[in-house]
Amino acid sequence: MHKLEVTLKQHTPLIHFQHDQEGATLRATEVKPKLDRFILTKLGKSPTPDQISIGHKVLKECDKNLNFDELTPYEKGKFIAKGLGWLIGKGEQPALDYKMKIISDSNDDNIKMPIEIKGTIDEKGRPVQDRDNNGNLLYKTTFSLILANMGGKKKSEIVNFSFSNEIKILFSSFFVELINVIENEIYEFFMVNNFGNRCDKGFGSYTVEKINDTPFELDEQYFEENTFVLEFELRRAGNLDLSYFKKIFGVIDYFWRRLKPGINYPNNYIKSYLYHYINQEYQKTWEKQRIKEYFHIGNTNNQNINSNPPIFARALLGLPDKFEFENQKVTIEITHPEIERIMAPIHFKPIIDGDKVIIYLLIKNEHFENLHLPTDFTFTNNNNSMTLPLDIKIDYYDFLNKFCSSLKFENNQRVFYPISYTGKNILGNNNFVKINII
Repeated sequence: MHKLEVTLKQHTPLIHFQHDQEGATLRATEVKPKLDRFILTKLGKSPTPDQISIGHKVLKECDKNLNFDELTPYEKGKFIAKGLGWLIGKGEQPALDYKMKIISDSNDDNIKMPIEIKGTIDEKGRPVQDRDNNGNLLYKTTFSLILANMGGKKKSEIVNFSFSNEIKILFSSFFVELINVIENEIYEFFMVNNFGNRCDKGFGSYTVEKINDTPFELDEQYFEENTFVLEFELRRAGNLDLSYFKKIFGVIDYFWRRLKPGINYPNNYIKSYLYHYINQEYQKTWEKQRIKEYFHIGNTNNQNINSNPPIFARALLGLPDKFEFENQKVTIEITHPEIERIMAPIHFKPIIDGDKVIIYLLIKNEHFENLHLPTDFTFTNNNNSMTLPLDIKIDYYDFLNKFCSSLKFENNQRVFYPISYTGKNILGNNNFVKINII
């Protein structure tokens, strides 16, 4: 049996459904399938001549109608791995034949969201504690970008944070070649992936600190060329705590709002950059005004009606399942006969380096590359429904580049000052976030 030990550094909390259990940390059931797919895709992207020959041979035995050269890198990797004997069993499932065990120290209780009883208003307009249909008290937490607890849940169902100061992953396999591949790929794998719920927004960020006894420093070579980076100073007096992460995710939340929904705070209103982008670059407008008109939501007598044709533009930055107009207490359900989910194509990868926080913006738009456009989405409220198309794909690098170019230019760099709902600077005083490209 051949073995490998990998030590991880955790940079941001992992959202965990079993946060109160001893050793609650990364789950092998999530990490292994992701790592398998990553390795198989890399194997199919740059196979050796011998591996190509193996892939052709295995594919011919499985399906003579397929052409190996026309397969995706992932599909190529599966047939190569099957020919090498690296898949579990007879290779029916694309699971690589190694074992993984994840060990962590105890969770840090300083990085837990406080749980509070959810309030509501009764039929007489009085504030009361909220309960479910069985009379159980409902609880909630409040934290930027975490939606799972907001509606109120039983205490046992509340998700919370898991954060460990040291995590080890132990790999073992009968195939030394497979262990060698894991050793070569594991650093990049953790650099470009986060884990757990809301991983696209920066939760569950880890990097490799050591492989066996060899230490590793931060290495940016694994990111795509022209990756956008947010960087700011964030000093701490002692150990990491919840207030520290509130600032990090406050910055991410503010940046994301500038891109997608826009800022609509008291005394601070900034229109979504997505709205400006599709109007300027594609002569299209987004769905909001059309939805409000059709379902008679709020004031529809807008004198500044956009004449560009409306599309379901917000799906370009991730597919929501509904729109909620809270002031009017109206919910619009969004459905599609084939598409259940479109992941956000821009992922945030935070890394803490001393008193500096670096957040890499990773473009992951595989969902959109596989979409067949144009396609229509249905918007429904009660028995009324309407459709809007999604008929464009955008260049996300160009989108980010034009957005960043629209920000303030100070001291030869692009910067922004992240503000909270109350209008205060999230980082305090006149601290700012600078934007670089690597």
